[in-house]
Amino acid sequence: MMGILDLERLTYSYPDAARPALEDVTVRFGEGELALVTGPSGSGKTTLARAAARLVPDFFGGRFGGDVRYRGRPLRELDAGALHAEIGFVFQEPERQLLMATAEREIAFGPENLGLPPAAVARRVVEAAESLGVTGLLGARTDELSGGMQQRIVLAAAVAMQPAVLILDEPTSRLDPVAARDLLGLLARLRDDLGCTIVLVEERLADCLRVADRVLHLDGGAIAFDGAPAAFSRWAAEAAPLFLPPVARLFPPGLEGPPLTVREARARLAPLLPLGPPPAPPPRPSGGPLVVIEGARFAYPGGAVALRGIGLVAAAGEVVALIGPNGAGKTTLLKAAAGLIPLPAGSVAVAGGAPSPHACGFLPQNADTLLLHDTVLEEVAFTLRASGLGREGAEEVMRRWGVAHLAGRNPRELGAGERQCVSLAAAAAAAPPVLLLDEPVRGLDPLLRERAGGAIAAHAAAGGCVVLATQDIEFAAERADRVVLLAGGEVVEEGRPRDLFHGEPFYSPQVSRLFRGAAAGVVTVGDARRLLAGRGGAG
Repeated sequence: MMGILDLERLTYSYPDAARPALEDVTVRFGEGELALVTGPSGSGKTTLARAAARLVPDFFGGRFGGDVRYRGRPLRELDAGALHAEIGFVFQEPERQLLMATAEREIAFGPENLGLPPAAVARRVVEAAESLGVTGLLGARTDELSGGMQQRIVLAAAVAMQPAVLILDEPTSRLDPVAARDLLGLLARLRDDLGCTIVLVEERLADCLRVADRVLHLDGGAIAFDGAPAAFSRWAAEAAPLFLPPVARLFPPGLEGPPLTVREARARLAPLLPLGPPPAPPPRPSGGPLVVIEGARFAYPGGAVALRGIGLVAAAGEVVALIGPNGAGKTTLLKAAAGLIPLPAGSVAVAGGAPSPHACGFLPQNADTLLLHDTVLEEVAFTLRASGLGREGAEEVMRRWGVAHLAGRNPRELGAGERQCVSLAAAAAAAPPVLLLDEPVRGLDPLLRERAGGAIAAHAAAGGCVVLATQDIEFAAERADRVVLLAGGEVVEEGRPRDLFHGEPFYSPQVSRLFRGAAAGVVTVGDARRLLAGRGGAG
């Protein structure tokens, strides 16, 4: 049976790669289907998406075998105009896709190239901007927007084209929780109302599984699972438990499989209520301050105010997570702490002095900008040499951050998650007192996320301090000693995860929403398991 988009016995290898990224993959995407694609880093997810849009081999080169067909016609026979009109693609890194100076021109670019009349173009721009919540940004320069806002603009540009097939590579990775859920709702509407076929590559699955019709799990360049979300929950409970949402990991596989939503999990939890007191919190780090920011103010050229007299203190032994909506000031605050932007008002002290490369390691939001050398080993060794240390410590750094097996690889040829880990290793190689990390786990699969989280915790446990910005609320709950919620360049609320996450519908992890009203202070899978241990576990 023919689908709208068919990949037939597809095998593909990137130039000079030791093994294929995809090997003998056959998959058919049906019209009006929302297919969720997941799997470990390097499993072939992004490559599958690129092949479906003819970006491989056309853009990346390499060796290609098999066929990709759109409505039964080989994709290679479509000219570029027809291809882009029918199949939309959104890259994981929005800065790679932005072409125009302003957001309005970026969104209008595609419809204009379809030859639509000005009135039709204007309507599509308005509707796409409204659907992604960027109407107020239409006049903004795209190069001055935060990463999350850039992500929304490229998504709006893709939606404005109204393609029959929309392929998205980790579209929520830079979006705050509210924007991410809004996007998933929009994708469901495009599927339901317009019959759009959507191929969604994602690592953050909790909300995606609610809207997906089908889940494909890739591993080693092959499809390990292909089926409905409920069947995926049963399969993953045994084969890939870390890829399940947090609430699902609380329940044994069983015949019906783990629950995929908070609502389903709450129904299964009901027989165990009422619950006893929550587990006692671990002791809070009590070292001296390593980061002290007072009264920081900053506005970008053009008048956009990013920081409004903000203050932050982070202590030795502490991991502090900055959360908040796109454009809240998280990235700007990290740049100020690293001494990368001049503050017209306020002060910054790092490790008792002015910010410097010796005092702090900085990971930018676009971590690829750190990758300058031809091998992973050289990336890490460069940081050590620049800090006056010998390169002989590079092997230990790579082992700590889980990239030792990639030592001889070119970092620019790695998958997005692996590149992110290499950038983390390079930023932290010299073990400075303070690590300032902007979205450190963006694009990491659950396995790499656990490894990176462990390395971050180890840095703090050794007497260092980590301040990180993240849109991953689950990661903040699991790894942060303190969470700071920003909005509009100001601190809205801060506290320990167990105190700050109250089970609110957006800025709280799944587990805290599950236990809302039943047990306060339960925010992680570990918290919940300790609480349920005395009740015979979840059934």
